[in-house]
Amino acid sequence: MPEVVDHFIQHHDLQEVRNKQREILDAYRRDISKHTTPMESMRIGQVLQSLPSLLARENKKFIYNVLKKGARAAEYELAIQWLMDAGLVHKVSRVKELQMPVKFYEDLSAFKLFLLDGGLLGCMTEAPASQMLVGDNVFKEFKGAFTEQFVLQQLVAQGFSPYYWS
Repeated sequence: MPEVVDHFIQHHDLQEVRNKQREILDAYRRDISKHTTPMESMRIGQVLQSLPSLLARENKKFIYNVLKKGARAAEYELAIQWLMDAGLVHKVSRVKELQMPVKFYEDLSAFKLFLLDGGLLGCMTEAPASQMLVGDNVFKEFKGAFTEQFVLQQLVAQGFSPYYWS
């Protein structure tokens, strides 16, 4: 988030950085409700809000039942697609075999979702901003969520389409 980084460089105030990140997340939520039906907006919001807890799990595979008891893919696949089309999340599919071409072995039913930015993910977790910058605690906590988020962002920035294998 260039605006947030620029603000930190100018002011060196981590609380202000968090405030800027909250403003960005609030703007995303307003845009979602402006461009979707109330039902779509609710489902998109549920998916978005679930990301920190899903990524903090040992098994980071996206599980619809976490969103709502009895939830099914059919209810939420449009919400996920909307978030992907808006560039707010990255979908990382699982591959069944470590063979080339990888796309041939993609398991379309198993995937992980990552937020577009690690700083915004940190804001959504409500972890103190200082915890994100001091030491390596952030990489030890949350079961590797921030490590995977960081690696994903770097791969995507280099033009790669990441997959995972398990």
